[in-house]
Amino acid sequence: GNSLVSWNDFCQALINFLKLSLDAYDSLHFFIVKSLVCNKNEMVSIEQFGKLLEWFGPLVSGSQFLDRVGLLFSRPSFHGSITIKESEDLLTNTVPGTYLVRFSSVPGTFVLSFKNRQGEEDQLSHIRIYHKPELDYLYFENEYKTLEEAIEKIKEDFELTVECPGSTIFKNFLAKRLDDFVMEN
Repeated sequence: GNSLVSWNDFCQALINFLKLSLDAYDSLHFFIVKSLVCNKNEMVSIEQFGKLLEWFGPLVSGSQFLDRVGLLFSRPSFHGSITIKESEDLLTNTVPGTYLVRFSSVPGTFVLSFKNRQGEEDQLSHIRIYHKPELDYLYFENEYKTLEEAIEKIKEDFELTVECPGSTIFKNFLAKRLDDFVMEN
């Protein structure tokens, strides 16, 4: 079979599966999904869709799946698919307590990268949050119903209070929100 489908065919199938109205196609959530699964030719691969499901699944009817995607992308601290080196470069000149959230190179896994103080030294750390589509989010051996809950627990444990600036993901999210607002008004 073909492992690539057009973005339009993918959207139609996703809208039908989730039992959403057709106007969902133009929503911010679909804009975000498109940025995650489409190649430059507006084609969706089964591999990219699989990664999306590992990060945000399960895929059940209704808007829960898309809401999980939208919630993460609306965080100023979310930096998307940046490397450990890029995250450390962003955090180097920040104050202790600064953090960012990013995708891990392992599908279904998120990383909370942060700067904190150990004695006299500033230290950069990275904590993985694991997600399996049929299970909860795991931080060490603790389970959380949502990614947000896991992030809040890590922030509390390490006294993280400052979202790391410079997220191009968040800038694109805001630009799309502004475009949608201008189009509606």
